[in-house]
Amino acid sequence: MIRPFDPERDAEGVVDLIHEAFPASTATVESWLHQEASIPARAKHAGWVAVVDGVVAGRAEATLKWWSASGAAFVGITVRSAFRRRGIGSALWEVGEQHLAAIGSTRVTTMFIETPEGVGFAQARGFEEERGEVLAWVDPATVAATPPDEACRVVPLSDVPAEEVYEVDLITTEDVPMTDAVDQMPYDEWLDTTLRSTAKRGAE
Repeated sequence: MIRPFDPERDAEGVVDLIHEAFPASTATVESWLHQEASIPARAKHAGWVAVVDGVVAGRAEATLKWWSASGAAFVGITVRSAFRRRGIGSALWEVGEQHLAAIGSTRVTTMFIETPEGVGFAQARGFEEERGEVLAWVDPATVAATPPDEACRVVPLSDVPAEEVYEVDLITTEDVPMTDAVDQMPYDEWLDTTLRSTAKRGAE
């Protein structure tokens, strides 16, 4: 059964699915629900789950890139490995594609951990590779927080005024390779979708 995402019923299953598909994810149920709830209405965001025998077997989301003036949209399709090759991904794509047509996006992008199956699924639906990323992470417990010199101090993010963090984030984001520039991110939306979401992940 494919139906719209229900936060109270589906959040735990969706987060488990995210962790399976994206092992580096730090999402928790609380942080993910906060992130979903903070998406602005202009994004015309929608999400669905595929449920098999009470288990969230897959999910889909489709949304305008509300932080960009490009008019582009994003679609994501994820299916648990144990439920693949049953047509679930194709069915989720169909509902996502219908929503994309309804919201009038100029173009559509997606992102996933590259596998032959994932690439084949995307290419069969007209996607072309635009760029790739290499994931890297480190256990913070193994890194000494030693400043490079006496002029630099390492402090908790909460010790820095949020307005200053916002300015730094906007400036440094310009150097991040991406398909659509971040050029529509008012402070109040950034505070809710980025800083508070980060704080929730850190607290847990």
